[in-house]
Amino acid sequence: MERILNTIDVRLAHDIRGLCGLDFDTSPVPMWIHDRRTLAFVAVNSAAVAYYGFSRTEFLQMTILDIRPPEDIPRTVKDVLYPHFHDPDGDLRRHRTKKGKLTHVGIKAYKLRFNERDVELVVVDVTPPARDGRSVGNSP
Repeated sequence: MERILNTIDVRLAHDIRGLCGLDFDTSPVPMWIHDRRTLAFVAVNSAAVAYYGFSRTEFLQMTILDIRPPEDIPRTVKDVLYPHFHDPDGDLRRHRTKKGKLTHVGIKAYKLRFNERDVELVVVDVTPPARDGRSVGNSP
């Protein structure tokens, strides 16, 4: 199974590089692509695997809601349904690692059409600066 996923990942990385000019898997910055309709992870890079502690296989069986604390799920759903909604926290989010540790991250999401699917490429800043003295919170 892992060998099949690695073959798919090589093709996917090539497709992503052609789509947006990124060397997706070898980037030191955690990144993933998720399906905008199902929220399922479609691809994750090695930096995301290392940072979050989930294997690539585990990630591909999860949705983006699985790395969010339960109290932040309504906000995440709102972000997906209303992408132009003004969020007072900007791009700051709370994510959960495999070991359950909550981590504050900055995200940048880019909507793309990939393999006949509406997806988002998410780039994660694991060292986000404090914004106006506010901490990352859950949905208002």
